[in-house]
Amino acid sequence: MVQRSSATDIECEFFAIIDALVEESRRDIVAHPKGLPSMKKLEFTTGLHRTTIYQHVETLIGADIVEVIEFPVGERSKGLPTKFYGITETVRKLFDRNNIFNETH
Repeated sequence: MVQRSSATDIECEFFAIIDALVEESRRDIVAHPKGLPSMKKLEFTTGLHRTTIYQHVETLIGADIVEVIEFPVGERSKGLPTKFYGITETVRKLFDRNNIFNETH
């Protein structure tokens, strides 16, 4: 038997995500919901130091908001980033359902 999420579960998930995004710097990190920014891109767009970004990214990963996408060794290009940070598919769907980061607004 497949158990479905109740409305309360979905609301709790939504509020847990919003709670993790209370910090403005964390919102800045996920402000590119359709992109996969590298650490260098996050430094440029947020103006934050790499160490600060790592701390926020760890919090976002722990909350299942952000995931790390890394190129395998054989697909890496010298001098280009190999690790990128993107929002999870679950969070992307949640944002889309609630018009968060909607490009038309």
